[in-house]
Amino acid sequence: MKVFISDLHLGCGDELEDFILWRKTELPLSKTSRDIQKGLAGIHRVFSHFIDHILDLGEKKGVKPEIVLLGDTFDLLQVLPEERTNPQKIDLIAEVHKSFFDSLARFHEKGGCVNLVAGNHDHDLLHPELSERLRFHLPFINETSSGKPLLYYHDPASGIYAEHGNQYDMLNAFENPANPDEWPLGSELLVNLVNPLERSCPVIDNLGVRESLWYAVRQAPGILSSAHKKEMLLLEAVQEISRENRLKHLAYFLLHRIVPGNRDSILNLLWNLLYANDEILRTAAAPKHILRGILYTFATVGRNPLRIFQEILRDRLKDAARKILRGEKEGIKGTMEKIPQFVIFGHTHKPCMKRVGAGRGYANSGSWKMKAAPKGKLSLKMEQSLDYVLAQWTKKRKWTISVNSWAEMEKYQT
Repeated sequence: MKVFISDLHLGCGDELEDFILWRKTELPLSKTSRDIQKGLAGIHRVFSHFIDHILDLGEKKGVKPEIVLLGDTFDLLQVLPEERTNPQKIDLIAEVHKSFFDSLARFHEKGGCVNLVAGNHDHDLLHPELSERLRFHLPFINETSSGKPLLYYHDPASGIYAEHGNQYDMLNAFENPANPDEWPLGSELLVNLVNPLERSCPVIDNLGVRESLWYAVRQAPGILSSAHKKEMLLLEAVQEISRENRLKHLAYFLLHRIVPGNRDSILNLLWNLLYANDEILRTAAAPKHILRGILYTFATVGRNPLRIFQEILRDRLKDAARKILRGEKEGIKGTMEKIPQFVIFGHTHKPCMKRVGAGRGYANSGSWKMKAAPKGKLSLKMEQSLDYVLAQWTKKRKWTISVNSWAEMEKYQT
C-alpha cells in the first residue's frame, strides 16, 4: 500500500508559513504569532491522526504501508537564512514542525517506509549539506538511496511512476534536474517578488488573481470615498440572488450601472479587467445566437490569466502522463524498465484522477493547503483539506489507485 502526498510546504513558522490549520471560516487578514502557533498545533494534530489512519489501514489489509512525499514537502525557498545550502534551514523546520517529524518517526517504527522526492521548492535538498541534515532528523528516509532525495519514484512491480511535476511547467522546469545549483525562473520570482508581498499580505499566495482583487478591495474601505463606499454596499443587495459567484458578480455589475457613479469607480476597474481577461478565451467566431451569447457570458465571466495558466499547466501534466503511459520517455526524469500503468504528479495543488485506457490512469495528489474563494460581502471563504493518492493491491491481484480527501479534517475546523 502506497500513499502519495505532495505540496505540504513546511516552513519555519513565520509569516510565510503555509502548513497551518486555520480555525476560522473567514480568510485571516494577518498571521499573528498566536494565530500561527494555534494553526501549527492544529495541523500537527491532524497529521498525527492521518498517520494513524494510514497505519490502521495497512494493518487491516495486512500490508506494509509506504508514504511517498512527492515534492515541495519543505518550502526551502521561504525559509531563512537566505543562503541556499545553509543546513540551519532544516533545523528551523524540524524545530517548528517537531510533531510532524515525530509522526513520521512513529510511522517508521511501526513498519512504515518513507520516501521523499524533490520538488521545485525543496530542490536544494540535492545539496549534500541539506540532505545530510535532513537525514539527521529523519534517519530512515529514502533508505534505498542512502538518504538522498529522489528525482522521481518508480516501482516496476506496482507499475507506478511518480515525480513532482514541475518539469512540465515552463516557469519551474530545470534544464538539468540533477544539478543542485540550478534555479528556475519561478524560484527567482518567488524569492524576490512573492516572499516580500507575502510578508505584508500573508495569504497572497493562497489566492488567484480574481480573489486577490476582491481581497484588496476588502482592505480598502478606510481610504475609499463615500461614493465608492456606496458602491460596495451594492454587494449586500445582490447577496441573495444566487450562490453562484458568476451570477452574483454579473448582477452586481448591472446594479452598478443603474446607480450613479464615475468612470474611475472600483467596480468599473474590476469589471473591465475581468472582461479584458475574458477576451483571451474568445474565438474569432463569436456566438451568434443571443441566448448562446448570454450563456457564454455566464460561463466565462470571472476568468483571469492566472486561472487560465493554471488550467494550461494541469493540461500539460495530463498530456505528459499520457505520453509516459504510451512509453514515450522524452522530457521525463526517470528511466523505466517497462511502461508504467499509473503516473502520479503533484505541483498543481489540484487533485484529479483520469483514466487513460484499460487499467491505466493518471492521478494528481493535490496538496494540504489553504485555498480561498469569494463568499460575498467582499469576503473570502477558506477551504482546507488533505488530498492524497492511495495505491493498493486488490483481491483481484492487481494495483489500483484512487484520489482521496481525508474527511477527518472537518472535525478540527470549528
